[in-house]
Amino acid sequence: MKSMHLRSLASITVLFYAISLACISGCSSSAKKITPKSIEVPVPVLEPVSIKAGPFLDQKNILVKPLTSVGENSEAYFAIDTKKIIYHSQKRPEHLQTQIYELNLTNMRERRITFHDGDDADAVYTADSNFILYSSTTDEIKEESEAISSVMKTYAPNLVKKRAQLNGLDFKPFEIYLSKLDGSQIYRMTKSAGYDAEASLNSKGNKIVFVSTRNGNADLYLMPFQLSEWTKKLGASHATRLTNDNNYDANPIFVPQTDQILWIKYALDAKSSQIVLGDALARQPHALTTKAALHLTPYFNPIYKEFVFSSNRGDGVHFNLYTLDIAGLCLKRLTENAFDEILPAFSPDGKQILFTSNLSGKNQIYLMDYNSPHACLDEIP
Repeated sequence: MKSMHLRSLASITVLFYAISLACISGCSSSAKKITPKSIEVPVPVLEPVSIKAGPFLDQKNILVKPLTSVGENSEAYFAIDTKKIIYHSQKRPEHLQTQIYELNLTNMRERRITFHDGDDADAVYTADSNFILYSSTTDEIKEESEAISSVMKTYAPNLVKKRAQLNGLDFKPFEIYLSKLDGSQIYRMTKSAGYDAEASLNSKGNKIVFVSTRNGNADLYLMPFQLSEWTKKLGASHATRLTNDNNYDANPIFVPQTDQILWIKYALDAKSSQIVLGDALARQPHALTTKAALHLTPYFNPIYKEFVFSSNRGDGVHFNLYTLDIAGLCLKRLTENAFDEILPAFSPDGKQILFTSNLSGKNQIYLMDYNSPHACLDEIP
């Protein structure tokens, strides 16, 4: 799950875990259950709010449109036609854990896509708009005793020992899944103990890069992808390990129209992270940022060779939005606020940016027009 230290992960009911403990080997995978019918419902339409713009923008403030308000919502991405977005939501009256939702921006109606008893996150559209990729704990929390222990500690901390962490970060037992957009035809793409998440497709739609802890550290892995093959048979793909060091590698994405990989590499203490660029196998990584700060969740502008990201490099505390060109020569700051703006994503036409912010007191999804500052910051990236 991207930027885990920035998100609060939802809890799951005690009753479910009691049942899980009783049937670790006997219960069937929840991913094979019949999916409840997804129904579109209207969402409250909220007035735009003003946030402070960064330097070298023509306006001092930016009007942003709140898109969500029920529960806590985060990590939104556009559909190819820009008319819909996909995201995850938690702490709702219907469920506490994170589940995947889709919002129709034309009529402001949303529908719940996943109905799992675990956490679902990292949802992205595939090139075929009828399918999505996402991460879920729904199977592994019933398969692995360590995973069950890690979630039981929320409710009975005196009965279980805290499991080991990597670099001070706790990785939930996610696996990567493919499904129809209505939540049906679920295919499990990975099957390894621990964390498999943060999947990203290349422009051709035939490769997936993701993060896994299957070998004891958070590293990048690559696996082939062909939609027709997955819809014909069920089975985990072979994955190739790309990175192998003691650092936590995260948030991998492909450079548009290439197979180069951009990702986040954390320092060993996980208190700072840098955006790095490597080749198609993540070799010869070159750091595009160098300042001692957290640089997170890059997302490419599909029109220009630049990406947007979130960082606390301004005051060391609050996360605001920045852009950087692929050559790493021009750093621009889009926002400058005393609250957090994280998980940005460009629209397919490069004209808008989705992001998550806690400006209302809890994480919600916002939309703003993209206006690039007319000058670079006078500082090294």
